[in-house]
Amino acid sequence: MELCLSDKQILEAYPVMKQLRTHLSEQAYLKKVRECQKEGDYQLYAHRSDNRETVACCGVMNRQTLMTVVYGFVIWL
Repeated sequence: MELCLSDKQILEAYPVMKQLRTHLSEQAYLKKVRECQKEGDYQLYAHRSDNRETVACCGVMNRQTLMTVVYGFVIWL
């Protein structure tokens, strides 16, 4: 997996992300990723095939909550 930092890298992941976020145009997607990176510590990763085509992507954010989930039950602390 490769961390997508440049606009070029982010846009190369768009065809895969478009399958899940069908409502986003390419420019809206880029804008949203940039906003999330700036405001929410968002990181976008892409997995590329041998010919550098993006075949999977994953977005992650670090978050802490006061909630713990145990076996499907929610426990508020």
